[in-house]
Amino acid sequence: MLLTCPVAAQMDSDLTVLDSRVGELFAQGQYSEALVVAERLAASAKVQTGEESRAYASALSWIGLIHWTAGRFAQAEAMFVLALVI
Repeated sequence: MLLTCPVAAQMDSDLTVLDSRVGELFAQGQYSEALVVAERLAASAKVQTGEESRAYASALSWIGLIHWTAGRFAQAEAMFVLALVI
């Protein structure tokens, strides 16, 4: 019998929804809005899964990609480096 924690499942679901929303906004070229959601995703992932989690690294990568696309290369590099360290 497999038991799952409803709270943990809800946290994963919340992060998945935010991650999907960042992807949608990015694909639509709505980079400012995507950045806001990506930053919220990063903050949530950091609290819910920790600073060394895959979810947090993924969120930092989204932030880096959005900065890169907007031509903010130094900010993008900083996010990519943080994500790679994880």
